[in-house]
Amino acid sequence: MKVLKLILPIIILTNSLLSRIIVVDINGSTQYRTITEGINAAVAGDTVKVLPGIYQEQVSLSKSIVVMGSGYENTIITHFTASPTLNISNGKIMWFAIKNMSTGGTGVVFNGGTLTNCVVMFCTGDGVVISANATGIISNCVFFKNRGRGVVANVGNNVVVYNCISAYNSSYGYDGYYKDWLYNIHCLLTVNYSCGYSNGGGNFNCTRGNVNNVEINPQFMNTDESKLDLRSPGTADLGTPDVRDPDGTTSDMGYFGGPDAPVFPVVT
Repeated sequence: MKVLKLILPIIILTNSLLSRIIVVDINGSTQYRTITEGINAAVAGDTVKVLPGIYQEQVSLSKSIVVMGSGYENTIITHFTASPTLNISNGKIMWFAIKNMSTGGTGVVFNGGTLTNCVVMFCTGDGVVISANATGIISNCVFFKNRGRGVVANVGNNVVVYNCISAYNSSYGYDGYYKDWLYNIHCLLTVNYSCGYSNGGGNFNCTRGNVNNVEINPQFMNTDESKLDLRSPGTADLGTPDVRDPDGTTSDMGYFGGPDAPVFPVVT
């Protein structure tokens, strides 16, 4: 047992030393100018930190890494000619604004991993589309003013959406409706502790779970300028009680809540 006690800290230390931080700067202050270049250079366990800027590229995340923006106010991933802007099947992505301006463009196609503390907004189509058999978590995100639905799943999946806000989308806020060839209706989107508000088609359409969901004004500071800080009371402290904000209080819904809330959103 004494030998194991000596070896274990060495293994943990070695693994931590192998993890790297790769910095991406569109302005050229680092080796990597695009998010794709940073992801390609990363290996499992690494963190890719993306400095402020508007990154016009399609991003695919399939590695067990963290891709961290500098706050949705400062770090935008967008695309004008192809859809989706982000395809994620592994890893974690956080602290970005994600847009798609192509015709009927989707912001995120979600196959797996973790999408947290991001704002998916102003897409010409749906904000987030969950793929068949996807497994993962979408938490503390805001789906905002997309011309389609905020988040949709019309195929079987194992994704849980929680602590999110879907507001001011042209169609449904959360949509899990599916009718099979026998005309049986299935609800295929699990949503808990989330807010739907002022969505054109309705806030929750055929969702499951539905634990402590609300349909109240989230009280954004300024919807016209996309300043999505929450005014009290709004949806502050209405998130799932088993996760906490950095200050130890019950999680807020939306971008500024949860354990990954950007207390210091700008990465320097």
